[in-house]
Amino acid sequence: MKLYDLKIVQQGSDGKNHWFTIGKVFAADDGRLEKIEVQRTDEGDKEISKPVGFVINYPPCNGIIVPSPKKKEDMDEVPI
Repeated sequence: MKLYDLKIVQQGSDGKNHWFTIGKVFAADDGRLEKIEVQRTDEGDKEISKPVGFVINYPPCNGIIVPSPKKKEDMDEVPI
C-alpha cells in the first residue's frame, strides 16, 4: 500500500482548471482502492479483495488520487 493525495479540480472564473488537495488515502501500489475481507473456511482464512469507490461532495466536482510527494529526509539542507 502507498499513500496518495486526493485531489479535486474546479474551473475558476478565469476559465482555467484549479487543482486542490483535500485529503489523503491509502491505496494499492497501482492506485486502486480496495477493501480486503477475510472469509473463514475449513482450509483456513481466505482474503478477498473487492474494489471500492468514494463520492466527493466538496462541492460537487471531479477528483482523482495521485501519489503523494515524498518528504525530504534531511531537513538540515533546507535553506533558511
